[in-house]
Formats: sequence, structure tokens, C-alpha cells
Amino acid sequence: MYVADTMLRALEDKAVSMISSQIFVDAPKNTFEFFIHEGYVDENLDYIKDEVLFKKLKKDLTKVRGCRGGCQK
Repeated sequence: MYVADTMLRALEDKAVSMISSQIFVDAPKNTFEFFIHEGYVDENLDYIKDEVLFKKLKKDLTKVRGCRGGCQK
């Protein structure tokens, strides 16, 4: 999980550096929970490809990322 989270944040940072304010993901069924946990929102545009359910998810990259667990002031 930590590796996936790190990779996702790197890709989001790259998108921001390319002047993108939103990122869209076509997520297969077994990854929905991960992306929702990472702040992605369901766009209600589901489709089936090769017998696998996909959801289109979106994240606003202009919002400041919060600190999850272990952060201290």
C-alpha cells in the first residue's frame, strides 16, 4: 500500500508540474477503495471492459494535501 501511495503522489506531482489542476483515472473494480481513500471522487461514469467494471474517478489537484497519520505540529 505504501508503494502505491508513493507512486500515486509522484504522478500527481508530475501532473501539477505540467500545469494540470485535475487528474482523471479509469479505475478497475479492485482499486476503487484505494483511490477513494486517496481523495478521488466518483464521476458516476461506470463502464465494463473485458468483463471488468471500471469507474472514472477525478481528483482536484489544487487542494492542499492533508497529512494522514503520524503528523505532528
